[in-house]
Amino acid sequence: MVTPSYADGDGYFQIVYLMERAHDSLTAGLDSLLKQVLDDHSKDLANWLGYVGAWVTCVDHHHHAEETVLFPFFEAHGFHVTTELAQHQKLHQDLSKVQELLDAPSAYEFEKLESLLRETNLEPYMTSDDLKQVIADFVAQGKDGDPFINPVFMHFHTPPEHQGWYDLGYMNFVFYRLILPLMSLRHSGYWKYAPFV
Repeated sequence: MVTPSYADGDGYFQIVYLMERAHDSLTAGLDSLLKQVLDDHSKDLANWLGYVGAWVTCVDHHHHAEETVLFPFFEAHGFHVTTELAQHQKLHQDLSKVQELLDAPSAYEFEKLESLLRETNLEPYMTSDDLKQVIADFVAQGKDGDPFINPVFMHFHTPPEHQGWYDLGYMNFVFYRLILPLMSLRHSGYWKYAPFV
């Protein structure tokens, strides 16, 4: 459930809250991968590689949303994002190498994946209303992701105390207790590796 401080908060608080939740979930995914990468996945390799690929997909999608919605907005308001764009460029090069490894499962080497995963580890004026608008645009862009990967991955990598942060009103129960579990079935083998299942 969305906390009253989020729902009633200004755009500055909301943008920080949203970005912290997204980055915390993606970092939890990387931590989960690094804890399990050296395990023997030979009997469940397809699901393991699917789980790794789900993380890559979510990072790519999140960065795409940042680069198409948030960064142009910030730049238009005098906030320079050249450092962030350079970080994204390096990370995307690293993620491309991970994806190449995933695309050739017969040549999978857990040591190589571990090395690649470890490589990925990397006052302007805006009104509250400006930030609330860009949040709405950012959330709308986020809905373009794969519905069977993105919301499920993000949910299973969000600590329980932050789950249900996005207020769907009377639909909260239906979404979090019925729809999300049904959406997770398509790739159910992936999610056993997630930390908050």
